[in-house]
Amino acid sequence: MRLRNILLVIFVPGLPLLLLVMLGKCASHQFGALGYYDHSGARIESSEGALQLSDFDLIDQSGRRVTPDSLRGTIWLTAFFSIDSASTPHLALMTKQLLWPNWRYRDEGDVGTLCFSLRPELDRPSDLQAYIDRNTRYNGEPGKWIFLTGSNADIDQAIVESFLLERDPMDPYNVATLFLVDEHGYVRQKYLATSEHEIGEAVEDIALLKKYKKRSR
Repeated sequence: MRLRNILLVIFVPGLPLLLLVMLGKCASHQFGALGYYDHSGARIESSEGALQLSDFDLIDQSGRRVTPDSLRGTIWLTAFFSIDSASTPHLALMTKQLLWPNWRYRDEGDVGTLCFSLRPELDRPSDLQAYIDRNTRYNGEPGKWIFLTGSNADIDQAIVESFLLERDPMDPYNVATLFLVDEHGYVRQKYLATSEHEIGEAVEDIALLKKYKKRSR
């Protein structure tokens, strides 16, 4: 009995610390598990042969030309929708979901929101600019929300080649998938836009990419 009491005195106080170490190792393993996609959409661990932004040339809300090269250096949470409420009945929900990560990283210039217009014939650059101004008025850094437009053919080509995303011809303006693109243009993760849980995961994954970026300097 005395020996058991001695062992309890020795080991029990250290048990919480041991659990924290074990949990820390598990959490670290989970936290460092963000990979890539290959060109078939399968998950891979290395950037070799990984899916990357294609060679598109579109314009943003200010009329500025945007290419993948001009997006490098920034981590982008990417969405696809029209700001025409008749085409996008879920516009308010989509905006609300995007505002969460935008607010979390509002003062960090290397994190942004990238949107592709799914109805460019209705989404005029001036209207896109007004939409962005409303939603970024508290941002501490400029240029953190970009809305791309152009011809339907160019946009479709960009989202198919960059994200392996093909629009449903029966419901072409409803795309409920978000993608996370790293500072090198690689597609790293995707999320269901209507899920608050998955938006929370996107916020955490952005923090992870920022950690990777800091380590590589």
